[in-house]
Amino acid sequence: MNRLILLLVAVLSISCDNELKLEQKQFSAASKGADANKGARVEISLPVASNKPLVADSINRKILSVMKDIINYGETPFTSKNYQELANDFISTYEKVSAEFPDDKMAWEAKVTGRFCYESDVLLNLEIDHY
Repeated sequence: MNRLILLLVAVLSISCDNELKLEQKQFSAASKGADANKGARVEISLPVASNKPLVADSINRKILSVMKDIINYGETPFTSKNYQELANDFISTYEKVSAEFPDDKMAWEAKVTGRFCYESDVLLNLEIDHY
């Protein structure tokens, strides 16, 4: 009987470890000397899925795809493979445009915050606020 209880506890603890985990993470970048009137800044705060490789990877790729559309200021889409690369690509685009048009020194800012506002075993609803 004790072995059955130990086996049940072991199975439950293993199955609990395989649940999808959602952790809020922050990513940011800024150009040199950026302030409210010049330069570029980007701040991203989004949930990142983990612990279930196939499911988490699918969720994270879809969110990153949407983020590329939101953050992109260039003519060609970003090829970023993660959020930090996306933030850095935003800054790089600002620096290229700034070098091409040196008399146009307007500040660029991107701020994105996302959160899951509904979660079930089969559905996740992500809300993304951005400007």
